[in-house]
Amino acid sequence: MYKTGYLTDYFLFSFKVSVILLSMTSQNYQRKEVLMRQKKNVTFDDIAKYTNFSKTTISRYFNNPDSLTLENQEIISKALVELNYKENKVARILANGNTEFIGIVIPNLHNHYYSEMLNQILQTYEQFGYKFLVFIGNEHADTERQYIQELLAYKIEGLIILSFTIPSKELANLH
Repeated sequence: MYKTGYLTDYFLFSFKVSVILLSMTSQNYQRKEVLMRQKKNVTFDDIAKYTNFSKTTISRYFNNPDSLTLENQEIISKALVELNYKENKVARILANGNTEFIGIVIPNLHNHYYSEMLNQILQTYEQFGYKFLVFIGNEHADTERQYIQELLAYKIEGLIILSFTIPSKELANLH
């Protein structure tokens, strides 16, 4: 009868644990690989290869779809679903220079006038498709000035300032 000693048992146990850990590591690697493939952003190049169209045709689909035949629009549309395409807003902003953002600076939300004005402005999103960056200055002129400069740095499409703390002449000279 074969008898194992303490060290042999330990090494056999260690070997089994190592094999199990190696197996788990391999499974984790495979899971990460699948997740990485799922997280990959689908690009115009990927769509073009998938559909056998040029990147120009894919771009036309997004920017001027009427320039494509209905059949080609359907092929590209189907590919977008199959590839799980998600629009990259940052890439679009960089490509066309339009942020679609309007900045809003208001002194507070405690006053019903300002909260109602903000509510009415925000409702225009549905009508015109703009998004809003809202900053509340808490009735401090320096804070509002800081927010205005920050919004201007974002190259927003427009700026709405509801302020009683900054003089109108100063606001008129903003660039």
